[in-house]
Amino acid sequence: MSSRPPPLEPFTVLDRIGTGITVFPVAALLFFHALAGRAFAQMFRDFGALGALPPLTALSISWWFPAVLGLAPLGALVRGVLAGTPVPERRTWIVGAFLMACVGLAVCTAGVYLPIFDLAGKIKADDAP
Repeated sequence: MSSRPPPLEPFTVLDRIGTGITVFPVAALLFFHALAGRAFAQMFRDFGALGALPPLTALSISWWFPAVLGLAPLGALVRGVLAGTPVPERRTWIVGAFLMACVGLAVCTAGVYLPIFDLAGKIKADDAP
């Protein structure tokens, strides 16, 4: 008698929910430039500060940086939903993809707001007695 691997469990409701929730931050990263990057770049250009941006801001408003940050969680998500992946491994990949996408989105969001926080700090410092 040959030893066969245990049958794989089908894609469960929890897996579908996790995948559905993970798709949103991944898509937000992949389309960050179109959704927010251009608007922030135009705002910084109007302020005349486009050349003096912090490095993280310059990366965040570029077209390629958020997309590259979105490819890693997309790859992890695809790896998790591939047929033949055992349930514990599948869920690890899906949760890891969600966490990577959220961290990437937080980095890009913080990057575009850095000059605004800096400007707010300067205004507050000027108002101090």
